[in-house]
Amino acid sequence: MSRWLLVVALVTLPGTATAARPEPPPAPAGVTHGVVVGDVTAGTATLWARADREAVLHVRLAGGGHRPSEPVRVRASDDFTGTTVLEGLRPGTAYAYRAWFSDGAPGANRGPETRGSFRTAPAPDEAARVRLASAATSPARTRAATRSRASPSWTRSGASSLTCSSGSAT
Repeated sequence: MSRWLLVVALVTLPGTATAARPEPPPAPAGVTHGVVVGDVTAGTATLWARADREAVLHVRLAGGGHRPSEPVRVRASDDFTGTTVLEGLRPGTAYAYRAWFSDGAPGANRGPETRGSFRTAPAPDEAARVRLASAATSPARTRAATRSRASPSWTRSGASSLTCSSGSAT
């Protein structure tokens, strides 16, 4: 009798044994902060980005001459951030970049691309126009600047320097 109960139990409970299902691949690593290009000179620029986990940062440039960028591994000990110095750039040249994270090789579980552009500084001995911008750092400063209608005044002092002073409109 006990044999029949065992057979009946196995026959009446189909699907109780689960087959091992393959795990889906992890989502690609993504950019959480950045991409930021800064510290731009006539021949170099630094690109910075932060991923959502350990990954490899890849950068591709288009524009003037440049050296290839080496992949950069980002780890938890660096808060998943990576920087790479873009070298061999030409002065006064516009560059476009594509940056992304992957699990290793450029195509291994590749995350979404971030695109952007920057321009290198002119050669040190080359005259060039310069545009300056400023921004308030807090709402209180913005309100104070709006009330006083202060505007900066730029004065050339010497052959290559500018001095900024705040003035107030009346």
